[in-house]
Amino acid sequence: ADGIEFMKDFVKDLQANDKVRKEDINYCQYRVINSFYSRKMTEATRNELEKIQDEYMDKLEQFVKANPRDANAADAMLQLALDDEAEGNINESRDWYKSIISDFPDSRLVSRARGASIRLDSEGKAIPFRGQTLDGRKYNLADRKGKVVLIQYWATWCEPCKDDLKYIKEAHKEYGRRGFEVVSVSLDRDVNDIKQYLRGTPLPWIHLWAEGELDSPLSDQLGIAMVPTMILVGADGKVIDRSVLAPDLDKLLSRQFNRNSRGKRSDNSNQKTRSAQRNKK
Repeated sequence: ADGIEFMKDFVKDLQANDKVRKEDINYCQYRVINSFYSRKMTEATRNELEKIQDEYMDKLEQFVKANPRDANAADAMLQLALDDEAEGNINESRDWYKSIISDFPDSRLVSRARGASIRLDSEGKAIPFRGQTLDGRKYNLADRKGKVVLIQYWATWCEPCKDDLKYIKEAHKEYGRRGFEVVSVSLDRDVNDIKQYLRGTPLPWIHLWAEGELDSPLSDQLGIAMVPTMILVGADGKVIDRSVLAPDLDKLLSRQFNRNSRGKRSDNSNQKTRSAQRNKK
């Protein structure tokens, strides 16, 4: 119960000792910030959550400004980037990710920051994405052109993710035969968790898993930091929507497949017209 106060006093003792390295003091200070925030969030009422989150972000930004090259600043930048992204401040989020990449090239967070940068700028572009299925096969999004692909990041412990499955199942049933493909990326800790879930609740599409949860290579590829996250890729291999909401899925797919159907009808109509003209000649 007195852990945070103990840590604060410990930092003061370190600061008073000329022999202690600055990076060690920063390490401890950063843990105080995060521990204080964690405790506040567990004790807070719903009305207090936003204020505590804002205070936490302010402290992180102050830490980065005071210690811009400290190793812990990379983690602080990541938290700031995630908060800006959640708030819709995409340009600010991009800037934080870019700072991680440029200022901390040796940090373990660079791959996630690079993936997040790709994801934020992905709409209208092709994205790299590959992994391994539960039955050991290789999956590469680049090989799926001609398919409309939903990449669904989820986990069996995530209740909102399970709620989304209702919409995904309906969409798969409606559009699966027309070229709609679902790729679920499990961020479960243990592969047996997802296998057991699928035995009880079969989901008839592709499933990927890699060790590491939110630090897995599958997460890092697109900088995924929370679930559910869903990305819709068009038949041309380019991202349609990088942040799909499950209730909007049917509307998005209807738009895609009806457009394709109109295009085919138009092509058939043009072909018939050309044939008729040739017959007249």
